[in-house]
This record gives sequence, structure tokens and C-alpha cells, in this order.
Amino acid sequence: MPKTSQRVGSFDVLKILAILAIIVHHYALWSGWDFSSGFQLNKLAAQTLLIGGKLGVNIFVMITGYFLISSIPKIRSLFQVWVETTLISLIIYFFLVFNPYIGFHFEWKEFIFRLFPVVFGKYWFVTSYTLMYFCIPAINKLMVSTDIKKIKQVLIFSFIILSPYTFIYYNKGLNFSHPVWFLFLYAIGAYIKLNEKNIKKIKMVPLFTMNILMLVIGIGINISLQIIFANKDSFFRNVFTALGWNETIFYTRDSSPYLLIFAVLIFVFFLKLQIRPRKIYSFVARASFGVYLIQSSQWFSTEYLWPILVNGSQFDSGKNIVLYGFFISILIFLTGIVIYIVLLPVINVVMHLFYTPLHHLQKKVFGTKEKKMDFKGILKNFSRNMLNEEFSRRTQFTKNYNRNKVKNNIVFYESFHGKAMNDNPFAIFKYLVNSHEYDHLIHVWSLNDVTDNEYVKYYSKFKNVKFVTPYTKDYYYYLTVAKYIYSNVTLPPYYIKNEGQVYVNTWHGTPLKTLGKDMAGNVAQNYNVQRNFLQSDFLLSPNTFTTEKMVYSYDIDGIYKGKVLENGYPRIDSIFSNSEVVKNFLEKITLI
Repeated sequence: MPKTSQRVGSFDVLKILAILAIIVHHYALWSGWDFSSGFQLNKLAAQTLLIGGKLGVNIFVMITGYFLISSIPKIRSLFQVWVETTLISLIIYFFLVFNPYIGFHFEWKEFIFRLFPVVFGKYWFVTSYTLMYFCIPAINKLMVSTDIKKIKQVLIFSFIILSPYTFIYYNKGLNFSHPVWFLFLYAIGAYIKLNEKNIKKIKMVPLFTMNILMLVIGIGINISLQIIFANKDSFFRNVFTALGWNETIFYTRDSSPYLLIFAVLIFVFFLKLQIRPRKIYSFVARASFGVYLIQSSQWFSTEYLWPILVNGSQFDSGKNIVLYGFFISILIFLTGIVIYIVLLPVINVVMHLFYTPLHHLQKKVFGTKEKKMDFKGILKNFSRNMLNEEFSRRTQFTKNYNRNKVKNNIVFYESFHGKAMNDNPFAIFKYLVNSHEYDHLIHVWSLNDVTDNEYVKYYSKFKNVKFVTPYTKDYYYYLTVAKYIYSNVTLPPYYIKNEGQVYVNTWHGTPLKTLGKDMAGNVAQNYNVQRNFLQSDFLLSPNTFTTEKMVYSYDIDGIYKGKVLENGYPRIDSIFSNSEVVKNFLEKITLI
């Protein structure tokens, strides 16, 4: 089973980092430091932390555009956002009301606002995101049917109107609207998806360099503005003041062209970054939105959480401001994850209760063609698959393949699908296990039966020799973590070589019979042998005849990327000599 797309793992991590950046932004925004005018290192440290707020928002919305441009929006997903927002809004409100140290009084008007936080804009991000979400079908249809060059032209024009123009003079000209800005960000993410092939041609080193450069530029602009605003008689100060600018305008204004370009560069960097997907990444990425809701609730955040509980203003040195900011932001993030986990059962119950109306609403709003969920069919299919031995084996392997990383000191052996300890793998094993220079290696044998086996009895005394039964939990673990794998036939048809593994197929004899496509029957019967050969890094052959026969009969000529070692068979050499062939062979695969 192929791995999940690498970029999904990367974007899960990017979502988590985006939320963390927003939390750090809130820490810097609402801690309430009273800095004097002019350039100061401690003020620079505090203001630099502001960079993550709008940057994280831009990235979050672009991720939505990247994934939804090629799919149908789901009303269920949006409804879950509403449920989480409402639940957290009410919990925070009652916490304020019943906390005797705060003195927050219950009011019906405020309760209604908290009961419908999306409608009344108590969470500006969720309200704007909702309005954007309902526009997705129209914008998807328009973008998919438009030439990619024209989309690029429209985005450039939109950038000029929505970013530099509104940024220069925020109070006049185009009245800024978060939903409009979100639609623009969505379109950027969608464009990256539609033009992904060309965008991914950008090299990682220039991308990384540009991201570092953008950070340096931002700090440089901030320093310049601190100096300019300290000089009351400065021409630029008077101009910037008239335009409504301040020292942190490039960090805090929604339409900042600096933050937009920076967000796009970070997005493309993570698009190319290969991070293996994990369930924990996916869950934390989903839960992180709940963390955002908890720490950004109106009044609770601005008047209580950040200025009183966190109290970042107690620190005045730049070093302490930054270190405390990161520490407290991570602590709040982890606490929020725990709270979200506690609330998750309630969220799931609400989602289950509204399943049927949401299904009907989905068809009316977004025109989905999805069939109604057949619980009996799902249960039947699940039971059938669980009873299917092959399905269970594939699932076990895939689970280990996605989870495990290669360990350089493990060697895995299998001879004739685990029937015995013999043939070429056994000859190689004996050489390695009896050589003191390889005492650091752990040798794992796959055997169907370990009872009444003299070899097993003898080698069980060795601390660095283990035995596993094929198709068990331990079998799949060692098959996916072993650095070196030796097999004289084939590994399972679902085996995929893990990153960093060296697979050596030793084969088991000179073919004086028909092989591969020369055999009677369907040519497809040999697919797993061909598949194993193509995955192997080395094929061991005793002579030219065998080499030509294997390459021809299994149709790997011209497409095999490994090496054929026409070196003799270790099993034969071990009978007549002191394993010189084995030693020569091991030198060629760089084990020696």
C-alpha cells in the first residue's frame, strides 16, 4: 500500500506551527508593555513576536484553498467548526461568570451573543471563514475553467488592489473586508495547487534563503520605523502618521504585502518539504483550531488570560520576553489540546445527532453526489475485511511501514518464505555472526516453525540473534526497520522497501528449468518475483547464464536500477573454502 502523500504530513505540521505563531502573536499583542519611543532591543524582541499573527492566518486560509480547489466543500466540516466555536464560547463565558475573582456578571444579551458567536462575530476569523466557505463552489468553478495564465494575471491585479493599495492608507479608498481578503488567500492556495507541477520546480535552498531573508527584512523595517517615529520633526514620521501607520504596521495590518509574500514563501517551502504523515500530526492539527478558539475568546483573552494570568509585562529584557513568550505559548497550546480532548466526546455526540439534516443540507447547498452512509454495509464490509487474512496482513505491514524508521544495526533473513535456515541467506548469516567485527549487528530470522530445529536451539544462545514467525507483529516490525534484508525467493507482494533499507535478493540456484514468462500459465503469476527484483538493490548470481536468464525471463532488462553481482553463491563457497565469496560479496554492498 503506497504511503499517504508526503505534503499532507507537511501541511499538518504547518497548521500546527501557524496556530502556535498566532498564540505567540497574541502574547506580544496583549501583554501590555509600555515601551518608550525610539529603537530598543527589548521592544524589537517583543514586536518581532507579532509577525506570526496575520502570517498564521494567511497560511491557514491558503491551505484551505490548496485542498478544496479539487474537491467539494463539506457542510459537515463547517458545522463542526461552528459546534466547536459555540461550545468553547459558552464554556469561556460561564467560566467568566462563575469565577468569583473576575466579577463578570451574567447578561442575557451577552449570553445570546456567546450562544451564536459565528453570527455575531465574536470570533472574527470563524465568521469570515464561514462567509468565504459558502463562496467556494463558485470560485472553484471559475478557477478550474480558467486558463492558468489568466488566473495568475487576476491574482496579480487583485494583489495590487487588496494589499499595497489598502495597506498604504487603511482608512480611505477600499473599505477592507476580511471575507474578501480570505477569498483572495483561498485563490492563492488554489492557484498553487493548480500550478503545483511548475511551482515544485523551485529549489529548496533558494526557498529557504528567501524565507530567512524575509525575516531579516521584516526586522529591518521594524527597526527603521522605530527610529523614524522617535523623531518628531521627521518628514517621514509626519507622512506615516497622516497615513495611520505605526511601528508594527508591517506585522499587524491584515493587508500587509510583506506578510502575504512571506506566507506564500513559507507555504511553498512546506509544499516541497517531505514530512512523513502521522496520525498524531493530523489530530493535533485538527485540535489546534480548538486551541486557537480558547485563547482568543473576547474579553477572556484581552483582559484576563494574557495581561493577568500570563502577565508578560513583568519581563523587560528582550531575552526574557522571547523565552517566556515561547514557553507560555507552548504551555497554552498543550493545555488547549487537553481541553479539546475532554470536549471531543461532546462534539462527536452533537455531530452524530445532526448527521441526517447535515446530509440533506449538503446536497442542497453544495450539490454533493455522496450516498447516504450505509451503516450495515460498512459493518459488513469491515467484518469481511477483518476476517480476510491477506487484508489483515497488508494492514499490519502498512501500519509498521508508516510508523517505523530504519535501524542500521539490524539484519533480516528469510529463506524459502520462512521454511528453514538454509541456502544463501544462511551462509551470509554464519559469516556475519561468527565475525567479531560485526558483533554490533542484530540478526533476525523469519521462520515458520522453531520447534525441533537444531539451528534454532544453537543460535538461540546468541544474544544478538532473534527469531520471528512470518506475518506476525514482530515480523512486520523487523521487516520495516532492518537496514539489510536477505531473501532467496520473494518477500510478500505488499512489501515496500523502507527509506534507507538495502534489499539483497540472493536467489537459490541455476535455472535449468523455465522461469518467469517462459513458464506455462498466465504471465501475471510472476509479478511478485519481478516486483521483488525491481525493488532489490542487489541481485546475486552464480554465473552469466543465470544472470541472463533472470533478467530476460522476468523482463527487468533496461529497467533494473540495482546491481547484479555475478559473484558465485555463498552457500557453495562456504562448503569448499573460508567464505571468500561471502566476504567479496559483502564488500560490494558496503557492509564491510
